Amino acid sequence: QKNVSIVHHKHDLRGDVLIDDGPHNAQAFRAENPDALILTIAYPYNETPAYDHRFHGHEDTEAAWKMIVERVNQFARASKRP
Repeated sequence: QKNVSIVHHKHDLRGDVLIDDGPHNAQAFRAENPDALILTIAYPYNETPAYDHRFHGHEDTEAAWKMIVERVNQFARASKRP
């Protein structure tokens, strides 16, 4: 089952993947979901170890989003149960 939630208070969610550029959201989500995959587009303001990957390219967000989608797809394939 695939669910997508768009919310303001991300730390209230339980999930496998978070895509968010706010370091406060990444840190709060990591605290509640330690095994989740947390991704963002790299900006100077969001350097924190809470992210699993910060995709460079805020100058070219289309390319950065393509990389994010690829990484989420890899995560989904690796997480599938036989």
